[in-house]
Amino acid sequence: MTETQAAVVRRAAKAGPPLLPLAHADLYRDTDGFKLLELNITSALGGFENADINWAMLQHPALAEFTAEHRLGYIDTLRGIVDTMFAECAAHLNGDHRPVVALVDWPESFESHEPRLKVMAALLDDLGIDAIPCHVGQVREEDDGRLEVDGRAIDVVYRFFLVQEIVSAVDGELVEPILRAVESGQVGMFSRLDAELYGNKGTLAILSDNRHRSAFSAAELECIDRFLPWTRQVRRTATDASGQETDLMTYAVAQQQELILKPTLLHGGSGIVPGWTATPEEWRESLAAAMDGPYVVQQRIRPLPEVFPADEGTGFQELFLNWGVFLADPEVTGEDGYNGCLVRGSMDPDAGAAIMAGGARVACTFHEISDSA
Repeated sequence: MTETQAAVVRRAAKAGPPLLPLAHADLYRDTDGFKLLELNITSALGGFENADINWAMLQHPALAEFTAEHRLGYIDTLRGIVDTMFAECAAHLNGDHRPVVALVDWPESFESHEPRLKVMAALLDDLGIDAIPCHVGQVREEDDGRLEVDGRAIDVVYRFFLVQEIVSAVDGELVEPILRAVESGQVGMFSRLDAELYGNKGTLAILSDNRHRSAFSAAELECIDRFLPWTRQVRRTATDASGQETDLMTYAVAQQQELILKPTLLHGGSGIVPGWTATPEEWRESLAAAMDGPYVVQQRIRPLPEVFPADEGTGFQELFLNWGVFLADPEVTGEDGYNGCLVRGSMDPDAGAAIMAGGARVACTFHEISDSA
């Protein structure tokens, strides 16, 4: 992180109650089961409206019959997110009035994200919340320290802007009124900026590194080994898959076809370099540029193909799926922490990331309902 980013994260960690679990895991399924590519711990989560896809799918008689026969249901992800927001910002959402929540993005990203935020605002309206899509430059500080957008005082800043966007001192000044209002208790922020410290891909490298295994219990190690592929910070030396100290550049060059380079803070597939799509020269140059910087290198996961009906209506096609599993606080949702799942599918097994901008398709999931439900 830059000095500005580190400073705002440290300030955020001192404000308000403890963070509640809210995350989105990106998983691929290979021959050994599900593998975790990254864990986004933030309020800026896509796919919040996936329950609407479930509802739409159930309008088809055949699908409705199938889910009823097999006792399948789904979870409203947005409801779980909203319940988490109310729990984390309870001091600012006391029920005296219909809450006003600003859906705050960064000025540059707001240009493309505004339509999506308007969709979310409409869904929140159905849940009894007045939501205002905006960016940080549109948030104004009143004389009493409160924040307002378009003349309306707001109770909670629902954060869609990211730590990665607060790079310079000028950026810090832009977000300063929001930080000041949160620190003084004038408004709530969901989720706080320090949440992304834990969702940073560098934390996966800490979990994966053999040098830290003594810090974990046997159960934690079993979970790490089962879900997390080999992941290391891009440094001069690292431990290989067997735990032996090695020169990372030499190792990564030799394993080019089996590795992917990722920036630690960026999202949505930005800045990644799959070794299998780069030339040897491009791979070496990318590793050299990333050395000692905010990057990780991770073992490639080869997802198993799933068979679907072809678009033309006859025959079948193979898609490679990214499973986006949502997590919320079990004490808030009343569930085991599972808060729904959105699936993205790509026809290209070598894409490196199944993202909508790259032509991925999107679908919902249904899960078995227990007999006690």
